[in-house]
Amino acid sequence: MRKILLTGFEPFGSFESNPTQYIAKALDKTQFGDAVVESIVLPVEFDKGPAVALKAVHDCKPDIVIATGMAAGRDRITPERVAINWGEGKTALGFRESGKLEQDGPDGLFSRLPLEELVSQLEREGIWAKISNTAGTYVCNAVMYTLLHHTSIPAGFIHVPAMDGSETSESSWPLSDLQQGMHRLVHHLVTMLEQ
Repeated sequence: MRKILLTGFEPFGSFESNPTQYIAKALDKTQFGDAVVESIVLPVEFDKGPAVALKAVHDCKPDIVIATGMAAGRDRITPERVAINWGEGKTALGFRESGKLEQDGPDGLFSRLPLEELVSQLEREGIWAKISNTAGTYVCNAVMYTLLHHTSIPAGFIHVPAMDGSETSESSWPLSDLQQGMHRLVHHLVTMLEQ
């Protein structure tokens, strides 16, 4: 049976919850055709987050990696097209000195997921989705870049809106809708990669 590694994040900043931690837990051990999900929740730290994700790839030996994070203020599910070799921002441990994530790495790396097809399928089902061309410079981008730089398997990053009841009500979704949207995305991804 094939494996899908699904990562979420712990809460960060002023947010007391992160929908991706609930999505990861909800989809853990879910079977999609001949593939099963194995989920982990990553710390929101520039050093630890990417390292924990890579260790999970080494331990799990997945066929697909789907990393997820919250983008408060976005109103739809947004698969990221590209990760850049740059990191900056404030985590619980303080500000990271801005600079390259990998000194000898390329400036940018593209997602290995079929983004156009995924977004089109979700939109046909009435699930708001749109490709994003920037994963930012925070830990989400760092995890995406690290996974693409150090692995060769189909991998990418998906941002989701904040969930209802979080510190921002702007563009938030009910958690059940976020979970359903990601369930459909994983289902379609597995089907597409089987073809």
